[in-house]
Amino acid sequence: MLNFLQTAQEAAQIGGRILQQWQTKFTAREKSPANLVTEADLASQTAI
Repeated sequence: MLNFLQTAQEAAQIGGRILQQWQTKFTAREKSPANLVTEADLASQTAI
């Protein structure tokens, strides 16, 4: 269980760093009719 927790924490930290890098330079696009997604969202999701 500890290994899972460490992996989850590392993934969250990596995703957070990516989102910070994109903080001022992102554009939004439509993910589905009711949802927008940004390049920052996609980059952090891919890393996690």
